[in-house]
Amino acid sequence: MKKHYHVLGGIHGCMPDVNDIYHTKMEAREGLKWHIENAREDGYKYSGTLRDGYFEEEESEVRQWPNNYFEIVTCFEEDCLQDTDLMEW
Repeated sequence: MKKHYHVLGGIHGCMPDVNDIYHTKMEAREGLKWHIENAREDGYKYSGTLRDGYFEEEESEVRQWPNNYFEIVTCFEEDCLQDTDLMEW
């Protein structure tokens, strides 16, 4: 199985609300950037870097007790690609 990347996001300790799959790390970084930009436009605050591939929600006017994250995860599992267009690699 070819290496691929997931952008995961959601509440710590729960199943992710976001699970986007990308061919390359560069694409995954662009996907992560998109999620963070949209969250910030809605008033949420996140700290982190694209280089590290991890962002943690901070306290903001929108959320007093932040508990969300976004991250890039490297994956080699074939099962996660079964229902996606990425199986055609």
